[in-house]
Amino acid sequence: MSDLAIANTFFQKKLQHLITYRSGSYSTQIDYLLVRRGRCHIGKVTNCKAIPEESLTAQHRLLVLVSRNSLRRSRISRSIHSAITAAGKRVLGSSRGGRTIDKDGVQECRLR
Repeated sequence: MSDLAIANTFFQKKLQHLITYRSGSYSTQIDYLLVRRGRCHIGKVTNCKAIPEESLTAQHRLLVLVSRNSLRRSRISRSIHSAITAAGKRVLGSSRGGRTIDKDGVQECRLR
């Protein structure tokens, strides 16, 4: 028996937060995140959803897992966090966090 759990299935979500693939009129959930069972892993997951506004490619949406971490961090976890953050900024770009709305009501997200 496997000790893995599908994190996407632990939370009730609106349909738009479940869809990870969209092509024309066809849309489905094809991407999943696996997490080890047990209180030390799946017990720390607080949310898992697809972000409708963010696309990795033309058809795939970004799938995000949010978890609680312990307050103590080791040097290894800090270096892993730094490496993941740097890779994400290099691949996806860096957002200033602000969105502006022009006079036509269109939202724009600026990247650094």
